[in-house]
Amino acid sequence: MKRGWHTWQKMAAAGLVGAAACGWLAACASNDGAKPEPAPGGTQAGVGQVVQGATLSRSELRERAIAELVAATRSSSPQVRANAIEGLSASPARLGPVLGVALRDSNEGVRTVAATVAGETSQRGQLGAVRALQRDASPYVQASALYASVKLGDRSTDLTPLGDLLTRSGSARVRAHTATMLGLIGDDSAIPMLRATAASTMPRSGEGEIRMLRLAVSQALVRLGEEQEIHTLHAALFPSTPDQLETAAVAAQMLGELSSRRSIPELTNLVVYRDGATGQQMPAEIRLAAAQSLGQLGKNDGAFVGLEYVNDQNPLVRVQAARVLGVMRGDEARAALERLLEDPNPLVRVSAAAGVLDSVAGR
Repeated sequence: MKRGWHTWQKMAAAGLVGAAACGWLAACASNDGAKPEPAPGGTQAGVGQVVQGATLSRSELRERAIAELVAATRSSSPQVRANAIEGLSASPARLGPVLGVALRDSNEGVRTVAATVAGETSQRGQLGAVRALQRDASPYVQASALYASVKLGDRSTDLTPLGDLLTRSGSARVRAHTATMLGLIGDDSAIPMLRATAASTMPRSGEGEIRMLRLAVSQALVRLGEEQEIHTLHAALFPSTPDQLETAAVAAQMLGELSSRRSIPELTNLVVYRDGATGQQMPAEIRLAAAQSLGQLGKNDGAFVGLEYVNDQNPLVRVQAARVLGVMRGDEARAALERLLEDPNPLVRVSAAAGVLDSVAGR
């Protein structure tokens, strides 16, 4: 199953993990104990230093990954719990027993992700809990619960609140999340509202939040058949200023989620680009997002990027590296994921476990 909006991105856009940069640019640590720590051996190892061969069979690796994710759903960290729930979406039979607890979690980010995953994975047994979340105090949870109710076959679902959140919320982050849910629902009657939202002004929102909103709207419009909106995502891929780095990474990820094969040249360029004068590459987060999308599009030649960053000092970069390796094929990628299951950072271990399930499912 292809995942929707990545958990970090969801929680960052919703303001649930601190600054938005925590979601993609890995510019800060979470505040729950998952702090960055140096990788073994220094900063960043080359590919030859990373891969020593897998020691577990595929079935053993899969069971170990599931055990890691199930245990992580009981973590004291909401980021870890949310990522674990999303990771288990690749194994719906194991997801069911923990999803009910996640839908009642005290953290709104976890409830948001849990509701979205319930819809994505057709967890019909959770429809009652999902319906109750339509009245949640959090607008993010409400939007995800409405999406999930529709996907779970509740024909009585009133989507009017989604329209209100999209057009009337004073938060660009709420509007962005709502736009994403409307795109996933797939009802093209939302197109006029989405276009009006993209054109609206929100004086109280920062420029970065507005850019993220417009990306979310464009992605939703493409899902609803407005193919020309893909150009908005392409235009965001090459940032001209540092404050546009996050939107470039998110745009790269969105193109993979949209299965946009015509984006392969642009994504490949992001992975291999070097400045002619300085030799400088794109930041790790952008290269990794582009490589992950290439993997989702069936291109395995971005695997070297994931391998390149598995020992990065920043755990959030290692999180992304694990996701890249999860959509790649080959013994090197599997061996690196097995190694990342031993990472000292719980977020990295969860990402590696999710990557293992993606890798096994994709074979």
